[in-house]
Amino acid sequence: MLITSALFLSLAFSTPEVSSGPIDPPVTWLTQDNFRYGTYLIDRPGIYRLAEDISFNPNSLETLQSLCSDEPALLPVGFDCPADAYQSGTPLPSQWRYGNSEPFVPGGPHEPRYDPAAFGLGFFAAVAISADGVTLDLNGHTLEQSEEHALQQRFFAVVELANQPFVPGQGPADFGSELTPAREVSIVNGTIGRSAHHGIHGNANERVRIENVRFVDYEVAAVALNGVDDALLRNLHASNRNDVPVLGIFSAARFIKPYLDYLVDGGASVQLNGQSVQVLRDRLRSAINHVHHDLIVERHMLEDRPQINPLIHPVEFRLFSNPSGVVDGNAYGFVINPLGVAVNGFPVQPAAPARHVTFDNVHIDGQRGAVTEVVALAVPGDTVDRAVVDPIGAIFQTRNQDSDGAWLTIDDDGAYVGNVVADAQAIVAKAIHLGLFDDAPLSTARNSISPEILAWVEGSVPQHESETDTDEPWRFLCNGDSMFHVNKGVIGFKIDGARDVLLRSTSIRGLANVGAAGVDTCGDYSDGLSHPAATLPGYGGTHVRGYTFAGSRDVLLERGKIKMAGAEVGDSIGVDVMTDSEDIVIRDVQVRKLYGGQSLPSPLPLPNLIPDAYGLRVGAQTSGVTLAGLCARELSAPGDSAPVFDATGQADIGGLCH
Repeated sequence: MLITSALFLSLAFSTPEVSSGPIDPPVTWLTQDNFRYGTYLIDRPGIYRLAEDISFNPNSLETLQSLCSDEPALLPVGFDCPADAYQSGTPLPSQWRYGNSEPFVPGGPHEPRYDPAAFGLGFFAAVAISADGVTLDLNGHTLEQSEEHALQQRFFAVVELANQPFVPGQGPADFGSELTPAREVSIVNGTIGRSAHHGIHGNANERVRIENVRFVDYEVAAVALNGVDDALLRNLHASNRNDVPVLGIFSAARFIKPYLDYLVDGGASVQLNGQSVQVLRDRLRSAINHVHHDLIVERHMLEDRPQINPLIHPVEFRLFSNPSGVVDGNAYGFVINPLGVAVNGFPVQPAAPARHVTFDNVHIDGQRGAVTEVVALAVPGDTVDRAVVDPIGAIFQTRNQDSDGAWLTIDDDGAYVGNVVADAQAIVAKAIHLGLFDDAPLSTARNSISPEILAWVEGSVPQHESETDTDEPWRFLCNGDSMFHVNKGVIGFKIDGARDVLLRSTSIRGLANVGAAGVDTCGDYSDGLSHPAATLPGYGGTHVRGYTFAGSRDVLLERGKIKMAGAEVGDSIGVDVMTDSEDIVIRDVQVRKLYGGQSLPSPLPLPNLIPDAYGLRVGAQTSGVTLAGLCARELSAPGDSAPVFDATGQADIGGLCH
């Protein structure tokens, strides 16, 4: 085993040297003004230090309205004044030339800063670090995404450790052909605040140190490092957001905008069900403006948190409002993953794992999610079916319902009635098939809304329990969210596809998954898969897990604590070792108050299974699992409850107390 090398490497890690000799490393002080118009790009080594608390809100509605009023010449040609929320929060066309402290003046002589590919879906980070030898010193301050921008930009990291958020070829758009990851980077001494996705996110980074940082109000994960080599995470505390006002479908509303704008600005004459693209764009624009008004301008309060006003804007409330207040997709504390996206099922050991990672004195206090299943129409493939998605990968939602169970896209007979998002997705798909995007700078490769589906959309014929134009019944895929990510539930420490990992003195308190049971639309797949990227059978969105180790090897978890982990419908597991993980050592771990299946529906629909509660679960394909001290108390579930469940029958189990 390589545990000792991980410990040695991590303890030996120190702040990277930005300069040598008597010359002090350069220090750049960051203030709110550095972020007024967009992401702060760090492409040179040095120390970057916050001089004050910073709330990231570039090109806010207030800023754009001020420019319209006082300095309209600074806005790009064709900008529609007076500004509205539909236009705010994203890069302006002229900003492909601007960044950092450069003056916001059209036609400036300096080199372009914002890559149209990397920033094509908006400002994906407050700070993007692509240089080697960087220290971001929070200096006791808070760096956060503002409440307004967190509504407008639903994919985001407060700090991105690269020049773009995805490995080339992955993600909902073409973000560029070359990833430039940060190496020898430290983020220290302060608070990483609100984020619509991640606190810190990175791909292919080397020698990363995150120390003395508090993470609050993130939605998806405090830290997610994919393919990292040599990382030290020490003295960290994390708790996720509990006032998320909108569901994932609002992301689709925001991200489809450039496609509608391209058609309208180009004078396209395409129609959907007798309505022009201009009309459908205006309807989506009004909906986005209404949501922004209720949540940001008026701050309408419902259940002690901002929510869309159901009396003034009932249509938007039914479609977008988030009843739970927590993220409606998978929710994690800390994620270590192989290079690339972490949106598929639990992996087997990869060829290029994350390596040499140490967690020391890292704590999660309050991690909640309401994982929501979004049923997708299926497109037949050569080997597996694919989900029907729009050009940015968002599900074309036809089976979505409001909080009262009423359909939002179809009627009770299965005929298409539409909504502002589905109509926008459909007319963009129609334009794609008509060739109207052939010369566009927008990628359409991900669109799978077919002419057959559009014929149903415009024909108002029944969908479910009916037949398509090819006399085949409609097919569906399940176990995914609004972007068709595999539903995996709520997890504290998700350590997947990693090698040589040490977790020492970590704790998790207050894990909760209030997500509902998976639906039976796709039949009984409790012993199989519905989602083509899933790796575990059955519906996976209801579970809560303290620690997961999937496709990992040479891991030591010592002095860990888990207290109060509850799942409304699914399993509650303290430590879950799965897929082909090997050489996993669990030492001196305390587990208390695991509650599985707290509110089961009756009857419980397949593919859901009766929930269990285990302190440690060892999967059937694992090997070399050693338990050297586990106290598991107060475990409760309708199914099985036990300190240890070992599917291999070969784990080395020792030091149990009850």
